[in-house]
This record gives sequence, C-alpha cells and structure tokens, in this order.
Amino acid sequence: MLDCEMPFSKLRVRGDSMCYLVPWAALPAVHHDGYWIEQVAIELASDVGGTNIMAKAPKHTNSSLLVAGGIDYGPLTSTWPLLPGSLQEAKQVEALFHREFPKARVRRLSGSKATEAALARGMVGQDFIHLATHGFFRRENIADAFAISGATTLLSTGLIVAPATATPETTQASKTASEEDQYMTAAEIRQLDLSRASLVMLSACESGLGHAQAGQGMAGMFSSFHAAGAEHVIGTLWPVDDAATVAFVERFYDHLWQRGKTVTEAIRGAQIDMLSSADSGLRSHPYAWAAFVCSSR
Repeated sequence: MLDCEMPFSKLRVRGDSMCYLVPWAALPAVHHDGYWIEQVAIELASDVGGTNIMAKAPKHTNSSLLVAGGIDYGPLTSTWPLLPGSLQEAKQVEALFHREFPKARVRRLSGSKATEAALARGMVGQDFIHLATHGFFRRENIADAFAISGATTLLSTGLIVAPATATPETTQASKTASEEDQYMTAAEIRQLDLSRASLVMLSACESGLGHAQAGQGMAGMFSSFHAAGAEHVIGTLWPVDDAATVAFVERFYDHLWQRGKTVTEAIRGAQIDMLSSADSGLRSHPYAWAAFVCSSR
C-alpha cells in the first residue's frame, strides 16, 4: 500500500512481467480511504530503449493528429460488432484538437476507409494518434488467420480494422488488398516508423495487455508501438464501456491540450475527475477509470 505522506508526486513503475498488469492507480492508500492516483501520477516504464520524458509535455507546435473510429468491420461484424460510440469519440477528439490547434493537420479514418493499409500509412508522421476500435488478445485461432505456423506472441494481440478494398491507396501500401486482413497485429505495428509520435491512445479493449517474457517485461502492443518510435502509449487493462471511455477521453485531452499538462499528469487529472464525479452511474468507480494505463519510453 502507498503511504500518503510520501515526499514524491510521480511514480514510474519498472519491473518484470506481471508488474505491467497491475492497476496501480486503484491501489488503496494507507491513511485514508483513497487511491494511489490521488497522491501520485503513475506511468509504466517501457523495456524498449528510450529517454525517460515523464516530466516533459508532448510537443504541440505544428502538431498533427490521426484519429480512427466508427470502423466498419464488414464480414467480421458478427464476431466484432460495430462500435457506434467510437465514431462519437473520434469526432470528439477531432473537435478538441481543432479547438486548441485550429490550423493543425487532422486526418480521420472511419467506416470502410479504416483499413490496415490506410492506418499504417496514416500513422506515419503524426504527432498524436488516437485509435478507437476493437482490440484482440490471445485469440487461439490468430495463427490460422495469417496461415502461419508457430505464431509468435506479437501475432496474438492487435487491433481489428476494416476489410481491404482494391484502391490505389491499398495497392501503394506495404501490402496489397489481397494480402491484407482485418487483424493489425503488434508484429506489424512494430515495423512502422512512428518516430514522430508523442502519444498513441489505444481506445481498445485490453490493449494494455501483453505476454510475459521472463526478464524482458511484456510483449504486446505497448512494446510494439514503442519499438516503432512512439514516446507514450495509453491502453486499457480490461474492457471499458463506451460511456465511460468517452468521459475519460474528453477529460484526458482537456488536461493534455487545453491545460498543457504532461501525458501522465493528464491521465491522473482525468482519473481524479472521474473519481470525483457526482454522476450516479459507474464513472466514479475504479472499473471506469483505472483500466487506463500509460507506458513511456
């Protein structure tokens, strides 16, 4: 448990495997009935090489944003139902960004346009990336989807995207339309050049999970986005409903863009806002806000 009288205000967690699966923000404090997040800003330290920039705010000058949501899953809709709240979320993020950076570049991918090739191309060169879609983790049949034997751990987690279509955009990408599928795996994400990205927000179920590797932390989407160059990656440890997600996202970006806080401070601000909410629903419960965790290089 955390001693509320501690002299520090930031906590950077570095450990082996299971440390990355703990909802640190919701752990109980010692001297009152509160939570750790009320005392400190918390982030996970990535095992991927990089500089600790916990105290630095992401760059905003001439910023750019790629946001995806309201994706049409086509033939996979029976397994992965449409997420109507994700389109509202994507439009909300776009509006918040434009409010602070009216002349900045924004690209939104939704419906059938959010294919694997379009997302792969669209993420390159962006400062901020926000992806609202289904995430998958440890699907036993994922190797069959790729017709690959002995699938690696990075093939068993990723994002669900729109089906490919034979357009100039897809044929010019790294994969042709016939080679694309609807599973954008951590292994594929790892190959992208996201060296410009200050922040990647994965608004997708269980996007913060990974496979434990003894002495090497967790292999999953966090590690892959960091390997691709992203500084901060936010994901979730468990599924969060649409309403709570939209509430968190709105509060997070308000703290980040409008109030100029660092990523870890913005997460803390959003979580405390929800914890303190007078909403009679579940938004103040740790289930609604403690799932969101940040990993930083």
